[in-house]
Amino acid sequence: MKKQITLMAGAAVMLALMPLNSCDKIKDELFKAFSANSGSVNFSVAILSDTTRQVKAGEMVQQYNIDSIIKAETGGAFGIDDIDRIIVEEVKVKVNNPDVGNNLANFQDGTVTLSSNTNPTPLTLATGPIPDVYADERVLPAVSGTDIKGYLKSNTLTYTYNAKLRRPTTKALDCTLNVKFRIE
Repeated sequence: MKKQITLMAGAAVMLALMPLNSCDKIKDELFKAFSANSGSVNFSVAILSDTTRQVKAGEMVQQYNIDSIIKAETGGAFGIDDIDRIIVEEVKVKVNNPDVGNNLANFQDGTVTLSSNTNPTPLTLATGPIPDVYADERVLPAVSGTDIKGYLKSNTLTYTYNAKLRRPTTKALDCTLNVKFRIE
């Protein structure tokens, strides 16, 4: 009896999926897009004084396995090779030791780039102005439609925070970067 029910259920699924005459269409029906997070990546910004140009304020390296996250989220049904793209939704920079004279207001703007051990070409994830008001946290506008799937196929990611100073800092800033992306 159980075998008949299993066979009938399998046949019903096959009949339901017949109009989807390709594997991609079946995958698109079964795979549901979801958001994931890079996890917090810590970096330090040394004392900076050059207010004339954008400088590399910090660099951080992260070991990351997006394939495992996709498999965990989909019960092992899908991996990175099964998805279409990974789009950046949000890039957040946080200063963990701010004070009145040393916080994000010291910077006119910020840019976060990504490279990896398999793709060393930096890709801009987010960029934007930073208001001249005290802030210990800022969400930088993500570059619309930026697909980072090719970078996340790697297991070693390098994020770089570039910024133009509004005024010099007087102490090193301990910071955290967090990237949120959508897996489709």
